[in-house]
Amino acid sequence: VAAASLIGWLAFRFGIGGTYFALLTIAFAEFTRIGFDHFDWVGGSGGFFLKVVQQDHVDLLGGGVDRFGCDLLHLRGHPLMFYYLALALAVGGFVLSAQLLRGRLGFYFRAIRDNEEAARAAGVDTFRYKMYALQISAGMTGLAGVFFAFYYNNLFPEQIFNMGRSIEIILGPIIGGVGTLFGPILGAAVLTVLSESINELLALSGYEIPGAKQILYGIALGLAIMFMPHGIWPAIANRLGFRRPAAPDEDADA
Repeated sequence: VAAASLIGWLAFRFGIGGTYFALLTIAFAEFTRIGFDHFDWVGGSGGFFLKVVQQDHVDLLGGGVDRFGCDLLHLRGHPLMFYYLALALAVGGFVLSAQLLRGRLGFYFRAIRDNEEAARAAGVDTFRYKMYALQISAGMTGLAGVFFAFYYNNLFPEQIFNMGRSIEIILGPIIGGVGTLFGPILGAAVLTVLSESINELLALSGYEIPGAKQILYGIALGLAIMFMPHGIWPAIANRLGFRRPAAPDEDADA
C-alpha cells in the first residue's frame, strides 16, 4: 500500500493517466526487481526462502499423529488448506468489491472512470478517490502475495516482479469483462482451464513448446478484443437477460 501510494502520488499529482500510468507501474516493478536482485538481506537474485517447520498434529479421532494437519496461524499445512484459504480470499475480495460498488466510494469510482473532468466539476476530489482505489487494490494484491509466498515457501525477484506476472493479473478482467464483478472471476477461470489443459496435452504428447502459455494468452486476448470487446461476461449476461453496466462511451451517448 505504501508503494502504491508513492506511485499514485507521482502519477495523479502530475496528471499521468491511461497508458502512461500503466507504463509507470511496469517501470516501478522493473526497478523493484533490479533492486531486490542486489538486496543480499533477502537473498538477492537467488531468492528468499521461508523456513519450513515440520509440525505433527495429533489426530484426535484416530489417536495418532497427523502430518498433514493445518496451522492457519503460521500458514502451514496441506495444499488442501491453501485451496480453501485461496477460496476464502477470493470470496472475501468479491464481497468487498460488491460492497464498495454499492456505497459512496463506488459511485465516485464510476464517475471518475466515466468522465473524470465532469466528476471534478461536480465536486468529487478525484485525486483522493483515485488514491483510495489504488491503495485498496494494492492491499488486496499484497495479501495475495503473502499467500503466494507461504504456498511456495520462496520468493524470487524474477518470478514476482516479472512483467509476465502483471500481464497474467490483468488478463482475467480484460477477457472476463472490465467494470463487472463476475467478469474477472470468469476470465481467470477460462484462462486457467485453457492453460492447464494445454500443459496437460503437451505433457501427454511428449512435445514441448516454449512460451505456450504466453501464446495462448495472446490468442485469447486477440479473440476477446475482436469478438467480445467488453469481455465474456457482459456478452453472456446480455443473452441471459441480465442488465449489463453501460460502457463509458455508451454513457456519453445516452
